Amino acid sequence: VEVDHSERDYIAKTLFKRYRGNFEEINDFNILKSEQLKRASIVGTALDLAYLVSGGGCLNISDCKLYFEKNYLLLSLSYNINKIFNKQCEKKLRDLAKIFNCNYKVINF
Repeated sequence: VEVDHSERDYIAKTLFKRYRGNFEEINDFNILKSEQLKRASIVGTALDLAYLVSGGGCLNISDCKLYFEKNYLLLSLSYNINKIFNKQCEKKLRDLAKIFNCNYKVINF
């Protein structure tokens, strides 16, 4: 399957955001529509949050859920992940909620 130029740009922007890049600091020619750029920002930030919450492994990520309820982005964590969750994880959750223009909460179970 071939990837066209705009799809490559979308993948690049998503990975740029995942590795904590700031779109406002780059002055490149943008071929993405604003909706696509926002989606790349959402996916990149969510990937960064998932990496931090999982500790870089795949076992912990199945012990959490990310979902919307009313005007909140909720992250529910099991006891196993709660030990890993730190200020950096909370910052990424806050950044993701900001993109969606909503509040966030962390729920432990």
